[in-house]
Order: sequence, then structure tokens, then C-alpha cells
Amino acid sequence: MHSQQNPFKFKLLTLAVLATCSHSTMSLSAEDVTGNIYMAPVVVTGTRIEQNSFDLPIAIDVVDQEDIQDGQLQMTLSESLIRIPGITAQNRTQSAQDPQISSRGFGSRSSFGVRGVRVYLDGIPLTMPDGQGQPGVVDLSAIRSIEVLRGPFSALYGNSSGGVIQLFTENAPKTPEVGATVMFGSYNTTRQILEAAGNADGVEYLLNFSNFESDGYRDNSESDKQQATAKFKFNISDDTKLTTLVNWFDQKAQDPIGLDRARAFDNSTRDSVVPAAIFANTSVKRDHAQIGFNLEHAFDENNKISLIPYVGTRTNAQILTTTPTAITRATTNARLSEIDREFYGMDAR
Repeated sequence: MHSQQNPFKFKLLTLAVLATCSHSTMSLSAEDVTGNIYMAPVVVTGTRIEQNSFDLPIAIDVVDQEDIQDGQLQMTLSESLIRIPGITAQNRTQSAQDPQISSRGFGSRSSFGVRGVRVYLDGIPLTMPDGQGQPGVVDLSAIRSIEVLRGPFSALYGNSSGGVIQLFTENAPKTPEVGATVMFGSYNTTRQILEAAGNADGVEYLLNFSNFESDGYRDNSESDKQQATAKFKFNISDDTKLTTLVNWFDQKAQDPIGLDRARAFDNSTRDSVVPAAIFANTSVKRDHAQIGFNLEHAFDENNKISLIPYVGTRTNAQILTTTPTAITRATTNARLSEIDREFYGMDAR
């Protein structure tokens, strides 16, 4: 009798569970219908027109402003891109080395800067005509969203495009706003941000300045970086708009270089450096300035022309040691690797 009652009890229990689940499902569905419905983010660049990212046959992801700024140091782009599938953003944890970004393998062989991945800011290229991009010049405190396009559809943006990183600055509010942010951290790390945005006589403007300083975790790893972003949008007419974007970047950073085996595997010396780094004063000095224009004219709701000229200058002076195993100043040799260049170009769509 005992063995015959178990199936009956199991059936009753199953029916009770199913009835409870059905009731919960019906209640949940009713609440969803009357409540807010959250859709996938809208992508505005993948196909040149606004579309739901879920409906596009391409690999594209959006990083929102709260994921870029909230709880982030906003020092390098790798902080925001680490969550994107197919994207490898190497955070070198010190400012003397550029972040290395690769998209599905494109750009993984670049020893400095970003190659094979095109970088844009408000539609204006940050990738130079030779294919090298410098995402470090972008002040993340002024960015409202990042769109990452991967795969063969990234060829929509031109040659040597294994992937596309589109950054968009904040929109100007209708009323003027002024703000400031101060952050503190260990190793004397500080960051100050000043920003102003608004509308004046039909001109939308955004001004942003930031300063970042840190002594670094290791010896000989101090860094000091200033950045400025200025955006002006002129509404010439209902169909014609001109956006002017100015980026300025200046950085000084010491380079602690690598450790020898003995120091790397000893907890007491893991944050130190080899003597050659101190004797050669391994470090880097960079500055970058760029101005770009985006002139848009809409013929109708489906047809538009865009002309995007840009021009800039960049200098990079890096001191390296050619004798990393030297233990005295007399046996240490150093060399200067210096780049000073001007660049310009234009996109027409």
C-alpha cells in the first residue's frame, strides 16, 4: 500500500506546482504588459540610419555612459571595452605604454598605438591616414556612449578596418550647466574634472578639462596627464549643421619597464624596478592636438551628405634603455625614440 500511494502523492504535488507556476506566469505577464518595456540599445552608425541593434545582421555592442564613468578611473579605454566580446583591450596598468586593442585578432600585432581597428569621435577619425589610431587622446569623462563594430561589416568604414570603435561626446543640455569632479586614490592618485555645457545663441557647446596624476604602484612609474575637449555645434539651418571638435592631450609618464626573473618571483621586490630604469630615466612625453569638422546637409529624410575634414599634430619622445641588465650607472646606455608628425585628411559620405 505504501508503494502505491507514492505515485498518487507525486501527481498531486506536480499538479500543485504547475498550478502555482501558471498563476505566477500569468501575473508576471500582466505586470509586464502594463509596466515599462526595455528594448535593446539603438545603434546609429552601423548602417548609417537608426536601427535596433538586435535587428542588425552585424556584431555590434554599445557601452553606455554609466558603464564608462561610474566606478571607473577613466584613465584608459580598456576599462570600458573589457566587457565587449571579441575585443581584447590590454590594460598595461601604467601610463607610459599605450593600451593595445584588438578586434577578433586585428591589431594584436601592434606594439604601440592601435592598428587594424579604426577609431572615431563624433564621426571624426582619430585614426591617422597611415592606419594608426590613438584612443588615449579621448577624455572618457566627456563620453556618453561607445559603439563597437566587429567583423566584415566594419569594412563600411574604409580600408584596413578589422573593427570600428565609435565614441560619442555628451549632448549639450538646453540650459547651461557647470560641473566639477574630484577623485582620490592610493599611491597619491588624483583626478580633477571641470566641464561646462549648454546653448548660446543657437550654438550648442561642450567644454571639458581633466587632470590625472599618480605616483604609480611600482617605482619609477609617476604619471601626469592633462586633456581637453571642446565641441561646438552650429545649427546653420534646419537641414544643415556644422560640428567643430577640438581635442588636446599632454602627458608625462615614467616607464618602470619589465622585471628580471629574480625580482618578478620575489614578493618583496615585485613593485620595484631594475636599476637600469632609474639610471636611464626611462620615460615618455606625448602631446597631441587635433581639430575636425563635420558638415552635414540633409536633402530629405532618407538622403544626407557629410564632409569631415580634420588636421592635427602629434609628438612622442620616449627614453629607452639598451642595457636593461646593467647594475651601475656607468654601464647603462639609453636612447631617445622621437616622433614629430603632422597629419590631415577628409572623409566624404
